Amino acid sequence: MNTYKLLKNNIYLLALVPNNLQNRAAAYLILGPKNVLIETGASPSNSTILSTLKALEISPDAIDTIIVTHIHLDHAGGAGLVMQQCPNATLMVHPRGKKHLCDPAKLIEGAKQVYQDEFDQLFDPILPIPEERIRTISDGDILDLGGGRQLQFYETFGHARHHIIAFDSETKGIFSGDIAGVFHNRIHDRTGCPICFPNTAPTQFDPEEMDASYDLMISLQPECIFYTHFGMADQAIDILKATKTWIPFFSEACVTYYRNNPSLDELTAFIQEKTVAYLENENISVDAVDIKNLKFDNRLNAQGIIAYEQRLQKRS
Repeated sequence: MNTYKLLKNNIYLLALVPNNLQNRAAAYLILGPKNVLIETGASPSNSTILSTLKALEISPDAIDTIIVTHIHLDHAGGAGLVMQQCPNATLMVHPRGKKHLCDPAKLIEGAKQVYQDEFDQLFDPILPIPEERIRTISDGDILDLGGGRQLQFYETFGHARHHIIAFDSETKGIFSGDIAGVFHNRIHDRTGCPICFPNTAPTQFDPEEMDASYDLMISLQPECIFYTHFGMADQAIDILKATKTWIPFFSEACVTYYRNNPSLDELTAFIQEKTVAYLENENISVDAVDIKNLKFDNRLNAQGIIAYEQRLQKRS
């Protein structure tokens, strides 16, 4: 399988393979006067990054900047390893993420609670990054890529309190991390229907902040979205508006269900039932692989909703 693909305007998608699920996580490489890698994935996907650079005849020394949209390990777990291999690169991250990339002990501890016995297979190794090689991103910061091209950064909370997006001036595209949701590229390629659901995975799901982040993204008038999970989608504003309508389901219906049925397995099944029923009602066909992908996402979503409900209980 070819692990990379030229999309547009010198942007390459690199297909990472988390948990042996194909086409479920991506990094993006922008080539130009400055070569930029957006997202690193986890360390087990490192070979995809190196093999893509080799195939494109780009030396790791020629990578100028590495950007992580947030520090969840499926986005930034491999950052320390990639930074070792790209000695001239500066890593850009939200200020709240910096200390955890310098010292990833708490990241490791938190991920082990979520992924348990699968942790080593999914994420090992997680390496610290020297503080002097990290640049923090403030809301509205601009990275000049040369040739008149810029990336502008925006804080976008609701999935994580250390989340940013990057808006590309050339494509009018958003590199969305997790805040724009999970785009089901496989369903889209087969049916032509752009299906995306919000990502409420642990542990900082906040529906009000997520709603505001969708409004911000829509206000940018994007023409496309580069999803980490997974792939590029056109009709960006329509997709964002449609995905936004699901936030109340996760923050209200799912919370109510969990209060009456306090079980991770039952909440996962409830979300799975509702999302699959929606696809069926829209006459969008799904197969066994789609069902597996949805269940993987929905279990993580359920864990995030439970964490959100626990915060609500503490406040009350």
